[in-house]
Amino acid sequence: MVVPAGMTMQAAKRKANAWLVSSVGNLLLADKGDLVQIGGEWVWRFEVYITSPAHEPWGPIGVMHISAGSGDVIDPEQTKASLYARGQTYPRSL
Repeated sequence: MVVPAGMTMQAAKRKANAWLVSSVGNLLLADKGDLVQIGGEWVWRFEVYITSPAHEPWGPIGVMHISAGSGDVIDPEQTKASLYARGQTYPRSL
């Protein structure tokens, strides 16, 4: 497989976590990145977990995608809505 030059997984993960904290919630964590091709574009796909100082990361509650070329979050509004909806289904004791 030929992988295009662009954003590394570590850089994409930092971008994903910064976006989660600033746009969705400060108790979310992007982890377990995979480089995948979606619609002809290479993107980093990360699973998103709920975190807390009181427990290990829980989930995943969803996924998010970061463009490997531009570093942009793919479909940020849909990603946010999906993570909110899925996060609401987890017990409040987390």
